[in-house]
Amino acid sequence: RSSDLQGSEVVSVLKSLLANLEEVKREREQVENDIKSVNFDMTSTFLMALAQDGAINEEVISATELDRIYGSYTQKVQDTLKKQEELLNSIQVSHQEFSKMKQSNSEANLREEVLKNLAVANDNFVELL
Repeated sequence: RSSDLQGSEVVSVLKSLLANLEEVKREREQVENDIKSVNFDMTSTFLMALAQDGAINEEVISATELDRIYGSYTQKVQDTLKKQEELLNSIQVSHQEFSKMKQSNSEANLREEVLKNLAVANDNFVELL
């Protein structure tokens, strides 16, 4: 009976986990859009360093600027990856529970069908007597 499964706790949990996964996708898309919209132009920074020091330490300046501009996104991406990993593990566990329930449910349906057939056969046998 699929109606038995529809109301079960494992189905509710799975639906909730999948909704959470959609939320993680939306968060990730937002971070991606935020990153794409960043205006990253090092020209003025390099020109200022050249004017101040008479030289450009490209490696240090670039690393500092990249961290300043993109550093917060690194943490957001790591957070969503961690959340996604936890959700996927939970979904896997819940799906295994669901699969077991579904199998035992179909076995119960098969048993019920066999019992119905036996009852019909018994009725037919009794009529013959």
